[in-house]
Amino acid sequence: MNNSDPTGMITCGGWIPIGCGVVTDAQHQVSGQVKQVVNGTFGICLSGGIGFGLGGTGQVCFVESGLGRHLGVTETAGVGGQSPAAGLSVGIEESNATAPGQLRGAFGYGNGSVVIGPDAGITAGGSGFIGNDACNNTIVGGEANLGIGAKFPIPFSFGGGGSYTWVQTLW
Repeated sequence: MNNSDPTGMITCGGWIPIGCGVVTDAQHQVSGQVKQVVNGTFGICLSGGIGFGLGGTGQVCFVESGLGRHLGVTETAGVGGQSPAAGLSVGIEESNATAPGQLRGAFGYGNGSVVIGPDAGITAGGSGFIGNDACNNTIVGGEANLGIGAKFPIPFSFGGGGSYTWVQTLW
C-alpha cells in the first residue's frame, strides 16, 4: 500500500512496478515523509578467474542491505578479455542497489590486480560493475580483494567483459 518492500523479494516486473524509485525497501515512511534508512548493499565475496587473451570469472557473495534487513546470496559468471593470469580472492563488495534482488541480471565488469612477489603469490586488486535492474535503474558497484594468484609475464592483470548474476534472497 505504501510502495515499500519489507521482504526485499519484489522485482519491478512484479505486482508493484510503481514502487520503482518511489519508496524502496531501504526507505520507510515517518509522518508521511520518506526517510532514508540505508543506501546500498554490502557483501563478502569469494572470486576466481583465469584467462589468456580470453578469460572467465566467477563469484559467490553473501550480500546484505538495510543493516541486515535483507540478506541474499549472489552467483556471478562472466566472460571477456583478460591478460594472462589466474587467481582466487576474497573481497568486500559495495553497490548502490537497495536490496540483493536488484543485483540480478546482466552487467558489464572490469577488473585488475597486482601480484606481490615475482610472478605468483599474494594478490591485491579490485573490480567494478554496472548494469540495470528490473526497473531500469542503473546499478553500480565495486569490490576490493586479496587473494593468491599468478600473472605472466607481467606481475599485474586486467580484464573486462560481460557477466550475469543470479540471486537467492534469504530474507
